[in-house]
Amino acid sequence: MEFCKCMRIGPVYLYVSTRRLKGRYKHSEILRKNHKKLQRIKREKWKESDGRCEECGKRFRIEEMELHHIVPLSKNAFLVTAISNLQLVCPECHARLHGRPVGGG
Repeated sequence: MEFCKCMRIGPVYLYVSTRRLKGRYKHSEILRKNHKKLQRIKREKWKESDGRCEECGKRFRIEEMELHHIVPLSKNAFLVTAISNLQLVCPECHARLHGRPVGGG
């Protein structure tokens, strides 16, 4: 079984773990299959919250909001569309929840 894939770009060789790529494919495939249902849930949660982020309370347009999975899909993919596992948050709060640097500053 191959765990590493080698790609050549000009004089540079890149080695990529196929195990991680397979995990990413599975994650994106789960989201793709449930896209319509997640969009419907996003609209419903946006209406219920009056367009407010569930973390900071600021108002945003629906296009700016993001759905956050409280229990990550990598831990439990069965909760992908569970309303109790979804939070509607702004991009800054979503980045903060995942421990990523917040832009704009």
